[in-house]
Amino acid sequence: MNHDTIEQLKKKCPQMAAFFDNNPKLAKQQIFHGFLEHDEYRHMFIQAVCFPNHDAFQALNEAFKDHYANVQFTHYLSKTLYWTSVQYDQRRREQRDNQRLMADNLHETETIYYPCIDIPDIITETSDLGTWSEDVELTNALRRLTDNQQLVIIERYGHERTNNEIARLLNVSPQAVSRTHAHALKRLRTILQRKWENDA
Repeated sequence: MNHDTIEQLKKKCPQMAAFFDNNPKLAKQQIFHGFLEHDEYRHMFIQAVCFPNHDAFQALNEAFKDHYANVQFTHYLSKTLYWTSVQYDQRRREQRDNQRLMADNLHETETIYYPCIDIPDIITETSDLGTWSEDVELTNALRRLTDNQQLVIIERYGHERTNNEIARLLNVSPQAVSRTHAHALKRLRTILQRKWENDA
């Protein structure tokens, strides 16, 4: 959300202009920008500010709590899955370097060397998202996503690709990627919250 977007919002009603004039710091916060980037949330915000009533405020409050929870959850996913991806790359390089070293040593002794591909303690490159986390609960939740949802989550958090990059990779629209991503996050949060509530 840029300055032009805020200026457009200010034109919605006098109350909106007053809101931004009275809350200049809020307009600069990234989490607020992210909230208003969602069409549904932006509509709720406009309704609550321009046509204030109890139901509108309650809907906006619930929407922002949901958005904030999503921000926290996506930060956790990004941290967990990206770190696993880095670990995989490191161990794959170590495996390749070790095999090259073994091959060189065996070549010097004129011994025939057959590289071992299936080494059990090496993280396997896979599209099975369940193998990307050591958190058992998260692993079980990830495996319950659809194949398409898993792929989007892998690309987004494992490889840090943007929606546009994923869209080009999958030959779909960025909007389709965004919807798949949103549905995947909602499903993951629902599964995990249900599990935590049952364990409480």
